Order: sequence, then structure tokens, then C-alpha cells
Amino acid sequence: DLLVILTSVDGFYENLESGKPIPLIEEISARIEKLAGGTTSATSVGRMISKIEAAKTVVAVGIPLVIANGHKTDTLARVFDGEEKPFE
Repeated sequence: DLLVILTSVDGFYENLESGKPIPLIEEISARIEKLAGGTTSATSVGRMISKIEAAKTVVAVGIPLVIANGHKTDTLARVFDGEEKPFE
């Protein structure tokens, strides 16, 4: 099982200015939740915090989750091929 959440960004960023998503989050800490709280996108609906909430739910029952860019044509193929960083 795997949950893939497609979004308009390349994954979960520590800060958007760095331009590099965090490749693996092993624990959803208070720090991660705080980082997920904001958005600069005018078209954002659920913000990253909603994705982190989903992650907490599915990971608790042993299902891994990938947050990846749904605007790139090969994202799902790269995820299903097992790439650790399908967003690069």
C-alpha cells in the first residue's frame, strides 16, 4: 500500500526559499507541523498542514506516503519505480 498526494509543489519544504524539499520525514514532530502551517499560494486550498494530517493518519497504520508534484508528467511513474526523490 502507498498513498500518493499530488500537489503543486515538489514535496515538503523546510523553507520555500531553499528550493529543496525534504526527501524523507521519518517522524511528524511539532516542528514539522509548524513548518507545514503556511502558504504563499493564492490557489492553495488545504495547505501543506492538511497533507501532514493525512500522513499522520496513514503512517500510523503502516502505510507510507509520498507528497509529490502533480504538474510533472512523470511523477507517478517515478514514484512507482521506487525513486526516493521523484521530485528532482
